[in-house]
Amino acid sequence: MKRTLYWILPVVVLAIGVVAQAQQTAAPAAPAKLDIKAEQVMEKAIDAIGGRKAFEGLKSQYMKGKFEFPSMGVTGESEIFQKAPNKQMSVTTVEGFGEVRSGFDGQVAWADNPMAGLTTMEGEALAAIRLQSTFNGELKWKELYPKAELKGKEPVGDREAYVIELTPAEGKPATHYNDAETFILLRSDVVIPTMSGMNLVQWMFSDYKDVEGRKIPHTIKQNIPEGEIVITLAEVKSNIEIDDAKFAKPGPPPAPEAKPEQK
Repeated sequence: MKRTLYWILPVVVLAIGVVAQAQQTAAPAAPAKLDIKAEQVMEKAIDAIGGRKAFEGLKSQYMKGKFEFPSMGVTGESEIFQKAPNKQMSVTTVEGFGEVRSGFDGQVAWADNPMAGLTTMEGEALAAIRLQSTFNGELKWKELYPKAELKGKEPVGDREAYVIELTPAEGKPATHYNDAETFILLRSDVVIPTMSGMNLVQWMFSDYKDVEGRKIPHTIKQNIPEGEIVITLAEVKSNIEIDDAKFAKPGPPPAPEAKPEQK
């Protein structure tokens, strides 16, 4: 079981922090002629979660939640700390496994877990973390994704959704599935870094609740080859004080003190 957790845990850690922003790939159906443009869908999606004004003055955010992996009988808790402009750190405690941490201080992305120890992310993994760590990234979609293309409509559960493919300046394309009536984000097909490389994860967002004028999904389901992970947010706080040191890559553990020689 630990070997499977080695693959899955980074997925869980990243999931809580991303919520509505991520790198994604998908192959939607051929587009139909629609009387709306991708840019309009993206802006209406911002209005659907409270509008730009609701995010004014927001400089930091703290979230806490629980996750369940029913097919493996695994449960745990996660916390994430976010700070403008692009800092993020998460802590996940898994019963029977231990504590998993990951962070990004604006330049260095790192992860630390009981099996792999402390590692630094590079290449595609670093690009993915850099993109998803942008604070209030959903409001900055134009600068994060130079190209936005409406691919058509697809069902997501019992809802019809607009399919938007977003291409970043660096990294793989992203796909959002926004409700065709409310424009709320329903689904993302996400490529994120895990211990086995870049892997596709499907996210489903629901149970949107009002938090200080902003709508935040409190239930996030991840579908991966090993099964479904259910993440439930329990607490969201805004504009708390967070020291920049929290996001920095930890240093090596101190060397043990030498024992005095016995005479």
